[in-house]
Amino acid sequence: MRTDSTRVSPDAVDQARAWLTSEFGDSYLPKAPRLYGGKQQRAAQDAHEAVRPTDVTIHPSEAARHLEKDQANLYELIWLRFVASQMSPAVYDTTVDFDLTGGSGTHFLFRSTGSIVKFQGFTRLYLEATEAGEHRRLDDLEPLPELGEGDVAALQRIEPNQHFTQPPPRYSEASLVKEMEKLGIGRPSTYAQTVSVIVDRGYVELEQRRFIPTDLGEVVSKLLVRLFPDLFDVEFTSRMETELDRVEDGEVEWRALLQDFYPRLRERIEAGEANSDAIIREILAAEGENCDKCERPMLVRWNRFGRFLGCSGYPDCKSTRSLDGFNPEGDELGMHPEFGRMVRLKYGPYGPYIELESEEEGKKPKRSSLPDGKQPQDVDLAYALKMLELPRAIGLDPETEEEIVAGLGRFGPFVRRGKTFASLKDHMWSVTLEEAVELIKAKLSGKLTALKQLGKHPDSGEELVILSGRYGPYVTDGSINATLPKGTEPEDVDLETAVDLLAKKAARKGTGRGGKKGRGRGKK
Repeated sequence: MRTDSTRVSPDAVDQARAWLTSEFGDSYLPKAPRLYGGKQQRAAQDAHEAVRPTDVTIHPSEAARHLEKDQANLYELIWLRFVASQMSPAVYDTTVDFDLTGGSGTHFLFRSTGSIVKFQGFTRLYLEATEAGEHRRLDDLEPLPELGEGDVAALQRIEPNQHFTQPPPRYSEASLVKEMEKLGIGRPSTYAQTVSVIVDRGYVELEQRRFIPTDLGEVVSKLLVRLFPDLFDVEFTSRMETELDRVEDGEVEWRALLQDFYPRLRERIEAGEANSDAIIREILAAEGENCDKCERPMLVRWNRFGRFLGCSGYPDCKSTRSLDGFNPEGDELGMHPEFGRMVRLKYGPYGPYIELESEEEGKKPKRSSLPDGKQPQDVDLAYALKMLELPRAIGLDPETEEEIVAGLGRFGPFVRRGKTFASLKDHMWSVTLEEAVELIKAKLSGKLTALKQLGKHPDSGEELVILSGRYGPYVTDGSINATLPKGTEPEDVDLETAVDLLAKKAARKGTGRGGKKGRGRGKK
C-alpha cells in the first residue's frame, strides 16, 4: 500500500488520546482531536489514511519481541510520530533582552538567545532528527538561566566573535525530496526514481550522505539548460505538473495542452540539432588547450572510467590527452619480449582490456579482455602476456582432426572447435584435450555437462552424476533428480551422500499428492 495522505481515523485518534491520558495526564492533550484532514497535495494518493499503528496500546517495546530489528525500528518510528502528533506542543522561553548604559551615557541593547523548557509537550515522547544545515530546534539552543524581571547580571568578561554566513549545505536524499515537494516538482511516486537516476547515470556522487555533482553532471546540466531553458525552469516544471493534474481531473483537454506545448518544444529541438556541435564545443572547450597534431581546440570528454581531452576534429584526428589522472591511451605495462611492441592496459565501453601495439598503423591490434573478478590494478606485464596467448591451441580432435582452442569471450572462458563453443569454468590454461572434446560433444548432443562423476548406484547400477540445473546443482541417476542442499558444493558430495539424497527424494515422491486418495465425490 502507498499513501501520501495525512488524515487519520477518528477511532485511532480517540485510542491515542485515551493512552496519553492514562500515561501522561490531561495536560499533554490538546483541547480537540487532530485529524489532519486538511488540503492535500495535488495527485496525492489519498485513497487510504496516513500510515499509523493499528493498535496504539501495542507499545514498541512489546512489538520488538516479535519483530526483526529493522521491522521493530520502523514500527517504533511510526508509533512515536503518530502518538506524538496527538500531544500538546512544547513551550519554551527563548530570548532575554537587557539594557546596559556605557560610561558615555549611551544605551546598549543586548539579546541572549537560548531556551528554557516551560512545558515538555510532545517532546517528552518524541524528538525528530535533523540534518546538518537545517535550522536548529529550540531544544538544541544553549539553556538560559532562570531570570526574573529586575534581576541584575554581573559582567564576567566580553568575548568579541566574528561570524561568517555559511553557504547552504548540499542536498541529501531527504532534503532533496523535501525541496522537490516544496517546489511542486514531481510526485511522491516519482521521487525515489528521480534520485536513483541521477546517481545511476553518474550525474552526482554520494559523499557523507550528500549529493556532490560530478563533472559529467555539470556539463549535462549546462547543455540541457542552454538548449531547453523553459523546460528546465522550476516554475515551468511545477506549472506543467499542475496542468497534467488538471487533464487527469478532466478540467483541461489534453489536445489543447499539447498544441500549446509541443510546437515550442519541437522548435527548441530543431534549433538545438542545428547548433549542437557549436554549443557542445562552447561548453566542453578546454580553455587554452589545443591539439598537438592539428592545432584544433581540445574538448573535455568522458568514458565510464574518467575524463580526458579529445581533439575537436574527431574522427579525422584521434588525438587524446590525459586529464584527472586518467590516461585515454592506456597504462603502459612494458614491452613484449618476443615482438618488441608495447603492451598496454586500456579501458573501453565494456571494461578494461589488454592490447598489444599493432605492427603497423591501421592494422587491428591484438586484444584480450580481463576475466570477471580480475581488477585492473592487479594486472602486470607477466599476466598480460599470458592473456595475450589466448586463444590457446589445445590440440586436434581425434575424430574430426579439427583444432580445439581455449579462450576468453564476452560470456566468459570457452573451448571452441570450428564454430562450436562450450563454456568453461575458469581453467583456460589447464583444460586438457580430453576434457575439451567431452565438453564439445556434450554441447553438440544437447546434454548437460556433468559437474562431477560419482560412480554407479549400489542397487540399480545406474551411473550417478551431478549436473548444473536451473535452480542449482543436482544429483541424478537418469530418472530421479535431487537438488543439493543449500551451501553444499558438488566437490563435497560423494557416492554415499548422493545415494542418500536420491532415496529421500524417492520417498517424498511416493507420499506426494499423487499417492494420496482423493476426497472428492466418487462414482455412483
